[in-house]
Amino acid sequence: MTLQVELEKVCELPPARRIFFHPDGNILATYRSTDLPASRSVQVWEIDSGKLLKEIEIWSFINCFRYNYCPSEICFSRDLNTIIVGTRSCVSMRSMDPREIHLMDVSTGKDLTILPGHNSDIMSVAISPDGKYLASGTWANEIKIWDLHSSEEVATLECSGSVEALAFSSDGSTLASGAGMNRRRAGSDVIVWRTNSWTKTLELVFGPYVHTVDFSPNARVLAVGGGLPYVQDSSACLKIFDTETGNVIETLVGGYGVPKEYQCVEGVSFSTRGDLLASGSDDNFVRLWDLRSGKCIAEVDTKEHVYDVDFSPNGSFLAATQASLKTGKTLIWKAKLV
Repeated sequence: MTLQVELEKVCELPPARRIFFHPDGNILATYRSTDLPASRSVQVWEIDSGKLLKEIEIWSFINCFRYNYCPSEICFSRDLNTIIVGTRSCVSMRSMDPREIHLMDVSTGKDLTILPGHNSDIMSVAISPDGKYLASGTWANEIKIWDLHSSEEVATLECSGSVEALAFSSDGSTLASGAGMNRRRAGSDVIVWRTNSWTKTLELVFGPYVHTVDFSPNARVLAVGGGLPYVQDSSACLKIFDTETGNVIETLVGGYGVPKEYQCVEGVSFSTRGDLLASGSDDNFVRLWDLRSGKCIAEVDTKEHVYDVDFSPNGSFLAATQASLKTGKTLIWKAKLV
């Protein structure tokens, strides 16, 4: 029997590039990034009331003129008390100046720890569920693993392209990485790593550039989305992989018949049930997929490019965000199975 879902809009918040739920489901953190004017800010919201609880202008804390770098990518600790900020060059992505990783206190905006980082732009960051490890991926095709208790680097992992996407499984036993630009001709598009040894357990072929990855709650399934934005023909792709065999379970988006304007899947998120997946894309749609049938069971035309989607950990809410400062929004719905 196909799942049926109702989406009831709860509120609209300002636009953002990334969104993160608190485990209790009623607090949402958003990350805004603009170039003109230059701004990188974090806002923390209470969903029921739509109240802004906290705002931090990261740019004012992290803008190193000596090394010409600025904030590029962020993630949060599970409790939303710590922001992890990776940096990129303000001058050239190929500059060899060091890029730092800042761990910041959400309540004050002050640095708790600064990790030495990489010699290339940091494209993605992810923290393990237990808060012990941080993974940071770069333009130069590498991932560094950091022990956050000791602030020491514990491993460097080589990838086949710029590391655009990272995600830990819910039990912390595996890490998935996705290759984007700067890709070598030979190599795997998606790699699944064992975190007890930081070795490869799976190498998966996806096709187009990877923009987003997410594990199912039981870690047995991996959703991978991506594509090539701003090209003439569509390359949007969304595949579901079996993490034990590496086989493709389902190709939800891809192949013939995809509209040309539908070029990239930007965000994916599993519900707590594990059989429901949300995706957001540059054709302005948020879609819900029944993974048992492989069918799209609901879609919302948001009227703007969707950059990120996220189910709340308690499964009550679904959030999607757009980055356009003029017309974009962060949309939050109650998601009910009927």
